[in-house]
Amino acid sequence: MSRGITMDDRSVEIGMFSPVCDLCKHKTDKYVEGVLGICKAFPKGIPEDIWTGKVKHKRKYPGDHGIQFEEK
Repeated sequence: MSRGITMDDRSVEIGMFSPVCDLCKHKTDKYVEGVLGICKAFPKGIPEDIWTGKVKHKRKYPGDHGIQFEEK
């Protein structure tokens, strides 16, 4: 399964926007190539399960440094 994001007429497998992270005050605007997004909890890259909304991140998640979702 490819995780790449396609910016042409083909469908996008993983969206550029997150239903969870884009509403969280901890997400940064910094861009790191090869990751979906970064935040205070995941400075090396937000896990796909959180980015896609499969996990809402209102409870502890492995590697989140004790930081969970807080609405902006």
